[in-house]
Amino acid sequence: MANDKDLKTIQFLTCGHVDDGKSTLIGRLLHDIGVVPDDQIDAAKDDEGNIDYSLFTDGLEDERRQGITIDVAYRYFRHDGCRYRIADTPGHLEYMRNMAVAAVSSDIAVILVDGIHGVRLQTVQYSKIARFFGVKQFLVAINKMDAVQYSQDRFHEIQKAYLDEFENDDSDCVVNFVPVSAIEGDNVAEKSSNMSWYIGPTVLEYLQKADRHTHTNESIRLPIQHMMKDEEGKRWYMGTLHGGSLKIGDKIVSVDSGQTATIDGLVYSGEHVEIVNRRQAVAVRVAEDIDITRGSVLAPAEKEHEVGEAFYADILWLDKKYQDKDTFSGTVKIHHQETQTQVTIKDDETANDNGPLKSGFVNLAKPIAMDVFESNPHTGLFILIDPYTELAVGVGTVNRVIPMQFAGSSSI
Repeated sequence: MANDKDLKTIQFLTCGHVDDGKSTLIGRLLHDIGVVPDDQIDAAKDDEGNIDYSLFTDGLEDERRQGITIDVAYRYFRHDGCRYRIADTPGHLEYMRNMAVAAVSSDIAVILVDGIHGVRLQTVQYSKIARFFGVKQFLVAINKMDAVQYSQDRFHEIQKAYLDEFENDDSDCVVNFVPVSAIEGDNVAEKSSNMSWYIGPTVLEYLQKADRHTHTNESIRLPIQHMMKDEEGKRWYMGTLHGGSLKIGDKIVSVDSGQTATIDGLVYSGEHVEIVNRRQAVAVRVAEDIDITRGSVLAPAEKEHEVGEAFYADILWLDKKYQDKDTFSGTVKIHHQETQTQVTIKDDETANDNGPLKSGFVNLAKPIAMDVFESNPHTGLFILIDPYTELAVGVGTVNRVIPMQFAGSSSI
């Protein structure tokens, strides 16, 4: 059996409206390529022998098994010389940051559209977020074709509606469409005999030929999401590592406080290890007693890092009512930190003519450890929250951090 390191790894996310069939599509794919154990298939059958394919997503290797809550659950399977990683995010708009986190490390986005209801607001919102955070390959799976009599006209109608709403003006961004019935298996892993008018690849074939396209993290960062004490009363700090590796004995700094410490314990997947690598959900213990809380960011002590109370940013408005406004007041979320913010949109023709995409200056009510997005996207992306509806109304990337001594924004 080939070592995982020798396999081509395709990382993809699935997103769409909560009822469009994401779990059923992935479950059906896993079933049809033969990676679901027989006992799980039997457990997913009802009294009449019908299979609930959505249940199979719970049977994959899942980083949540490590006993901590992470912002995205990554699930894995192997097939025909490839290793696949599915970024599984909740389907509700209020979990927009999770979607952004998944997008920055995905090669391709599989967008689910219900063949009955067609393109909905959430469908387009997720697509635009994925594109904004770097996804260049999109596969739009128009699902439930069996419920619309496998209609070619309906397929083309939804295809046109999606392209009209998505407004793809990026020549490097490729959008493909495939008509599927997840419940019946049409064009998931096998060609459909019910849609002879469609001669393109299946979902599986699109995934197999996807190109690798992910951001390069230049800085090692561990944003802390959770803390716990072990039986000896020692604290462990948990989160997903980005940008590189950490090992026992490394000197790290809590970026927010500037305090340094030495790593004397590492846990990955429930096991004590000597080294942990990027994209792994890990637990870290340090020898010294320093100030580390949820939202702190750990980094190598000898490397550069930044804390800012203000920064320049690109912003993608998800709520149209903000597109023509000059300012925004509300809440900002950066990795696992949250604070009040005042955003001022830059008054220039380029920004104003670019629809929902704007450039702006973001002031924060407190200092937060962050990075320029191109250096480390996981600590350089943010979400803007409406103070009244508590919904995500914008997403953005940090372009330039203003040094603390020049910010003067703590009066917000």
